[in-house]
Amino acid sequence: MGIAIDFLIKHVRPIDDGTELLCGPEVRAGLRAYGMTDTEVTALFTGWRATAKLSSTDPHQDIDFVRTAWTVAEARWGELYPTNKSTIVFLNAPLLKELSYQSSQHPGQNFTFDPHEMLPVAVTITKASSTYQIVKGASGFQAAADAAGLCIHFERLIP
Repeated sequence: MGIAIDFLIKHVRPIDDGTELLCGPEVRAGLRAYGMTDTEVTALFTGWRATAKLSSTDPHQDIDFVRTAWTVAEARWGELYPTNKSTIVFLNAPLLKELSYQSSQHPGQNFTFDPHEMLPVAVTITKASSTYQIVKGASGFQAAADAAGLCIHFERLIP
């Protein structure tokens, strides 16, 4: 998959059939190489699978997407480094494959992830104000790929 493990950890969660790709052996191996134990990876995948079952069209479940994004943001700020905002995009299998492909076409470059379908859900947490914004149906986002064509950086959401 043409998406760096740390990018997945910081910015992506599966929705719908996205768990088939993100909870597979390739990502498990990447997380293990990142220093996670099998027990930690299994717990993480269990959480990802639960979130993936949420419906992006049910407004009653919006708070569950926010809770997931908040957990990711807090972990990122506490364990990696502080940023002003943290955006989590919830992607299905076709979107994950398309992100991987588009990233591979732009090694060492910034690029616009402009998929064929809208993003189901994106949540941005703003650290200073402890506020959040949910965007459903975003058209894509600005990103960057490393020299190998792996998506490594999220710049901004394109509503």
